[in-house]
Amino acid sequence: YGAKKNFEPLKVKENYFQDMHIAYIRNIGSYAGDSRLFLSLYKKLLNWAEPAGLVNYPVTRDVVIYHDSMGITEDDKLRISVGITVPENTKVSGEIGSLCISKGRYISCRFEVHNNEYGKAWTQIFRNILPRRGLQPNDGYCFELYPPNCYNKVTKTTSVDICVPIKDL
Repeated sequence: YGAKKNFEPLKVKENYFQDMHIAYIRNIGSYAGDSRLFLSLYKKLLNWAEPAGLVNYPVTRDVVIYHDSMGITEDDKLRISVGITVPENTKVSGEIGSLCISKGRYISCRFEVHNNEYGKAWTQIFRNILPRRGLQPNDGYCFELYPPNCYNKVTKTTSVDICVPIKDL
């Protein structure tokens, strides 16, 4: 239980990611701890993606990109993009957008979190994990990548890989 108290990740690794193409739906406004918001965004996205044949788990990955920092950006201006990985030239329309998470060096930290613990996990990476490893954030998107079957109904926790582009200090 000690690991949970200090909020350490289950595993930390440095990865070199290739370009990741994402189809997403964006939300502007407060989102912290609002699992209903995330579920409704995913439902809209999947309602668009499934008929187009773009949903193929476990190949398809669920991604949440955070464009702003809480505590710096006002809550009503916070931007998130809830997305899935898609083939490079996927056509999007309406409220569905597309973007590319650029290839490069990332730190990936696997956490097991309750809905109200995502912020603690992100803070742990920026305050402790990166400095301890002599790393700093690099330009690019910071995002959450969800493994298949990430939700544990028994513990009511979600497995998530928090990924941050990095460079040496």
